[in-house]
Amino acid sequence: MMSLRTPLLSALALFALGLPCAAAAAEEVVAGSLTVKVTQRDDAADAIIANAREAGGWFSNLAGDHITLRVPAAHVEPLMEYSAGLGVLTDRQISRSDRSQELSQARAKLATREEMLEQYMAVLEAASAKAVVTVEREVTRLVSEIENLKGRIRYLEDQVNYGTVTVWFQFRDRSAPVSDGSSSFAWLNSLNLVDVVGEFRWLGGKGNTATYLVEPPAGFAPYKAKKAYRAVSPDGVVFRVRAAEHEPEADLEFWKEAMQKRMVEAGYNVQTQAEVSAGAVPGTLLELTAPYGTDDYSYLLAVFPVGKDLVIVEAAGEVATFGERREAIMEAIGRVSP
Repeated sequence: MMSLRTPLLSALALFALGLPCAAAAAEEVVAGSLTVKVTQRDDAADAIIANAREAGGWFSNLAGDHITLRVPAAHVEPLMEYSAGLGVLTDRQISRSDRSQELSQARAKLATREEMLEQYMAVLEAASAKAVVTVEREVTRLVSEIENLKGRIRYLEDQVNYGTVTVWFQFRDRSAPVSDGSSSFAWLNSLNLVDVVGEFRWLGGKGNTATYLVEPPAGFAPYKAKKAYRAVSPDGVVFRVRAAEHEPEADLEFWKEAMQKRMVEAGYNVQTQAEVSAGAVPGTLLELTAPYGTDDYSYLLAVFPVGKDLVIVEAAGEVATFGERREAIMEAIGRVSP
C-alpha cells in the first residue's frame, strides 16, 4: 500500500514553493462615486442606466437620492464622465484596489488543494479498511476548502471585471446668484455674471484697459472701445478685461480669500481656485458655475493687483461651450499686460 505521508508531503511542498507564473497586468477593483445636481432626477437616472446597459452593465440599486451601477471596469470612467455631463458636478471620487496578489495566492492554493485531492483519491482506492476513514476525512476537508476557494476566486474576478459607479443626485437650485454683495469692497460687489453676459459693457473703474491686451483669445472677435477690452466668440462666450481702484491696497492672498468668500455668499458654486500669472505679474483665478436662465454657466475670474489698480479678467458662457473655449481664454490671460 502507498504511504499516506508521501502524497501529503508532496502536496505541501508544492504549496510552499508556489506555482510558477508569468508577470501579469494588475487586477484592480475600481469604484467611482460622484454627486451631480440635476433638475429631473428620473430622466437623469434613466439616461445613466441606458448608458451602462449599452456598455454591458446594469444597475444594482436604485434609491431616491442615488443609483448604483455595475459596468465593465474599462467603462467606469466613461460612465462617470457621461453622468457628470447631465448636470452640475459637485463631487467626484474614484478608487482603485489591487487584488492581483490575493487572486494569485488563491489560485495557487486552489491548484495545490486540487492536486492533493487527486492524490488522496488515488490513495483511497488502495487504502486498507483502517486507513479509509482517515483518508475520507481528509477528502471531505479538501472538497470543502476547494469549494470555498472557488467561490472566493469567482467573487474577486467579478469585482475586478466589473467596477461600481454610484451617482448621487441633488436637486439643482435654479435661483440665480444675487447681483450685488455684502462686501465692503466695491470692486468685489461688481463681480456679476448677469452684467458680464447680459449687458457686457464697461462698468466703470480706473485706467484704460484697451492697452492690457493686444489680441483677443483665439476664435474671439474684439469690440472697439476706448476704455474697455472685450471680445466675444461666435457661440456666445464673452471675455472682458477691466480695472478697478485698488482700495484698500492688500496682498494677493487677502484678495484670494475675500473674492471666494464674496462669490460663495452671492450664490456661486466654486469649481476651481488656482494661482495664475499675466506675464510676470502673479494673480489669483476663480472658476465658478451658476444658473443663468434655463442653462448653467461658467464664470471665470482672474485678478492681478498692480500698484493702485486691480486688473480684472472675466469670461463667461454656457458650461459646455465655455469648456471648448477655456484653453484659448487661459492663453489670453497669460498675455494680459497689466
